[in-house]
Amino acid sequence: MNDQTDVTEPTRVECPAAKDPPTRLLIMALVAVGFGLYCAYDIWVAGKYDPEEKYLYYLMNLAGFVILVPVGLVFLVKAIAMFRRVLVADAEGIGYEGKPRIPWGQVKRLAMADKGLLHVHYGEEGSLRVLKLDSWKLKNYAELIALIENKTPDVPIE
Repeated sequence: MNDQTDVTEPTRVECPAAKDPPTRLLIMALVAVGFGLYCAYDIWVAGKYDPEEKYLYYLMNLAGFVILVPVGLVFLVKAIAMFRRVLVADAEGIGYEGKPRIPWGQVKRLAMADKGLLHVHYGEEGSLRVLKLDSWKLKNYAELIALIENKTPDVPIE
């Protein structure tokens, strides 16, 4: 018998979102909405600033409410979307769940960047598109890289 263990390449890798990036965005969303609501509380509930006497303070609080609450809600929606994203790579291709996958035959080149970034260039030669894969934003990144290298042996890596 052979004492070596049989190491097989993964055939399907699912990379859910790492929790750190969307959690930071969620915290920013809560801070923005909180400050915006506090500004609204100051001018309409507490009545701290009379628009006739302290016009500038009133405007600053009104602007804080009008700007911070929508920005915070945008951050909240983006954080929820980031929590739900799952990258899937299998025999068919690579792509995010719910979106069309990039077939392995369309991958033209791979560019490894610093700090765990991989840029997958795909499409037609005149109009290449880029899929950016970040080890900070995806779980199972090492398995994903192994599958990509297995499925694209002829593609140059820069």
